[in-house]
Amino acid sequence: MSNSSDEVRIAVFGAEPVARMWAEALSREGVPALVRSEGLGPGHWTAALNEPHALYVLAPEEERARALIPQEFQVWPLPEKPPGFPIGAKTVIYLVSLALMGVLLWVAFFR
Repeated sequence: MSNSSDEVRIAVFGAEPVARMWAEALSREGVPALVRSEGLGPGHWTAALNEPHALYVLAPEEERARALIPQEFQVWPLPEKPPGFPIGAKTVIYLVSLALMGVLLWVAFFR
């Protein structure tokens, strides 16, 4: 995929394997597709496999791709993701806990 402005999000799936399956199906029909995580992604300490994943195609291929993807996976209208993700409460608690553990370990071993 060349430029993000040329890409169109056509569907959102509940898990990565399902999104990749549909990307492969589109590819077999001659429609190149890209799968992107809609969640925090692999850098987060959860399995990115079970996070929602979106399917993107080039804008000229949108109509053809929509004809191949079942309606229940297509989101109408398709809102674009806001730039950046606000940090949720769970993430803040996790980061504070991690920092606190680091301080405690430092005090225990290097004091």
